[in-house]
Amino acid sequence: IGYIYAQKKFFDRLAVLLLLFGLMIGYFANLTRMGIIVIVGHYYGPDALIWTHENLGWIIFTVWVALFWNLIDKLIPIYKN
Repeated sequence: IGYIYAQKKFFDRLAVLLLLFGLMIGYFANLTRMGIIVIVGHYYGPDALIWTHENLGWIIFTVWVALFWNLIDKLIPIYKN
């Protein structure tokens, strides 16, 4: 919300839909992250679980946020005075 407001200075239907889409995909990205962590912990043990938990989460969300910001920048025009 802060990124869209700081860059675009307005909220329209497209901005709200993109934010809802972002929340939904972020939720599924978190479910994917948790599933991978559980699978790794089950098959490879607690040390691998801890390593995966500490490293995989930020990678998944960094990729997701980069893709989402790119989508926002392409679909919503920048505010000009």
